[in-house]
Amino acid sequence: MKLFNTTMRLVIIFYMGCYTGILAMQSPCHKIINSSNINVLDIAHHILQKMYEFNYFCTPQVEDSPKQKACRPHFYIKSDYDLDNLLLGEPLITSYECANLLEDAINLYEKTLNAKTSVWLPTLDCTKEQQSKNIIYAQAKVLPSSTRIIVMGDYHGCAHSLARNIMYLKYNDLLNQELINEKGILDPSVQIVILGDLADRGHYGVETWVLALALKLCNPHQVTILQGNHEGGELHNFYGLTAEVESKFETLSAKINTLFPKLFNLLPQVLFIGAQNDRTNKVSYLYFCHGGMALQPQNYRALTIDDLFPDEDDDNPPIPEDAVVSATANFQHLLSTAVNIPYKNIYANYQVNAARSGFIWDGFIAKSPLENQLFRPGTRGGDWLIHGSIVMDYLQMLSNKNSHTIAGIIRGHDHLDYGINILTNFAKPPTKNDPLYWEPLKNPKKIFYNENINAFPIFTITSIPEVFGKDAFALLTFDEHDDAWIITPYIKNTYYPDAQMRWLNKAYFQQNDQEAQEVLFKPYDIRPINQDEEESCPENPSLQA
Repeated sequence: MKLFNTTMRLVIIFYMGCYTGILAMQSPCHKIINSSNINVLDIAHHILQKMYEFNYFCTPQVEDSPKQKACRPHFYIKSDYDLDNLLLGEPLITSYECANLLEDAINLYEKTLNAKTSVWLPTLDCTKEQQSKNIIYAQAKVLPSSTRIIVMGDYHGCAHSLARNIMYLKYNDLLNQELINEKGILDPSVQIVILGDLADRGHYGVETWVLALALKLCNPHQVTILQGNHEGGELHNFYGLTAEVESKFETLSAKINTLFPKLFNLLPQVLFIGAQNDRTNKVSYLYFCHGGMALQPQNYRALTIDDLFPDEDDDNPPIPEDAVVSATANFQHLLSTAVNIPYKNIYANYQVNAARSGFIWDGFIAKSPLENQLFRPGTRGGDWLIHGSIVMDYLQMLSNKNSHTIAGIIRGHDHLDYGINILTNFAKPPTKNDPLYWEPLKNPKKIFYNENINAFPIFTITSIPEVFGKDAFALLTFDEHDDAWIITPYIKNTYYPDAQMRWLNKAYFQQNDQEAQEVLFKPYDIRPINQDEEESCPENPSLQA
C-alpha cells in the first residue's frame, strides 16, 4: 500500500508539474508581497487561485529499516516537502520578501511591546524578557460592548482555509456584512484572535504565516496571534516548518529559520478580552489561549467526581484538599488593571517554562462512563487534563463580583471533527464520530456556566480541512441586556473523503468579475466522479490522517 501511494503521488506530480510549467509560462509570477503596501485580499486571492490545495498532510517518508525509524520516527526533513514541490503552483513569496516580512513583523511587535502607551505589570524590559525560556506574557484589554471578535483555531499549514475564512469576512454569505475592506483593513468594531499552531504538518506553513502576518501588519491593534505549542520551544524544527522553509527557499533559508522563532518568542500565550456593559458598568471577560489553564493539583492522586460530589443530596459538597489547584500565573492584577484602564493593552510577565507551559499544552476533561477523574496526566508528555468543574471554580476565583467576571474559555490545540466543539458531560460511551468530552457546536450559544447544564463554557476551534474537510471560525458578540457573550459557529464543508466524490475547486470569482453579481465567493464544488472528469482532471491523493 505504501509503494502504491508513493507511485500515485509521483504520477500526480508529473502531470501537475507539466500543468504548472505551462501555467507559469502563461502567467509569470507577479510581486504581491510589498512590506510598504501589503494587501491581505490579494494574498488570499493568490493562494486560492494559483496554489494547489492538498487534502492530506505532508507525511515523513521514513524508510522501513529499524535504524532509520529510530533516527526520526515522526520528524520532517527537507526531502519530505521536496516530494510535493511541483504540486504547489505559483509561488506566493520569495525568500527575500519572506525575510523582510518577518523582520517587519518582529519590529512591529517590539515597537508595540515597548511603546510608552503599553502598560506592563510589573514593569520589565519586555523585549529582552520575552527571549527568556522562563518568561511568558499575557495580555488583557477591555473594549466597547459593540466589539465583534472573530476567533480562528489551528491551521497547521492550511493556508487555503485561512484565505477562505478571511474571504468570508469580505464576500460573505455567512455574516451578511462586510467586516474587512478591499485593502484588508478591518472594520473598527472587529477584533481577530488566532489561537496558534499556524504551521507544521501542512504544505503551506510559510504561506499561512505570510497571510496571518499581513493581516496583523495591516491591523496591528485589531489582530492578536497567540503562541501555540508549535510556536513554543523547538517543535517547529521537527514537525515541518523548518524543513518546509529549507525546501521552498534555496537562499536565506537559514536566516528565515532564525527569524521565525524570534517572532514566536514575541507572541502572547494568554489573552483576555472584556466587554464593558454600560448598563451595569461591569466587565465580562473571555479567556483565549491555545491549550489550557496551566493548573495542577497540589497533591496529585486519581481524584474522581465522587470526591467532589460525595453526596448528591448535599447542595454544597466540600471540595477535598487534594482538589485545590496551584496556578502557574495569577491574573487577578492583570484583569483588575484592564478594568480600571479600559481601551488599552495591559501586559504582564510570568515566570513560566515557556516551551512546556500549560497555556499551550494542557487540555480539559469532563464526566463520561469512561472517565471519572478531576485531574489526569495528558498524553502529550508533561501536560495535564483538568475537569471542567475545577476550571469553573478557578475562573470564579479570578472574578470580582464588583467589577468583572470571566464567562468562558476559547482555545484550539485538540484536533476535533466538526471544527467547533464544546466541553460536555457525556452520558454514553464515546464513538469514533462522537469524541470523548466534546460535542459539536452547531448553533449560537450564550457563554456562561450553570451547574445544572450538562456542558462547560469551554470551546475548541480548529480549521484543518486536510483532515476534517471543514473550514471553521466563530463570531463572538456581547449582549448587554442578558449580560452575556454569544458564540456563533461558522462552518463550511470543503470536501468529503469519500471514494465516490472528488475535491475540486469551483469557479472562483473576484469582485470585479462579471459573474460576481451572482456568486461572490464559493470556493468548492463537490460532485460525483464521472469518466469525463477523470480524463480531464488529475486525481487528488487519498486522504491520509
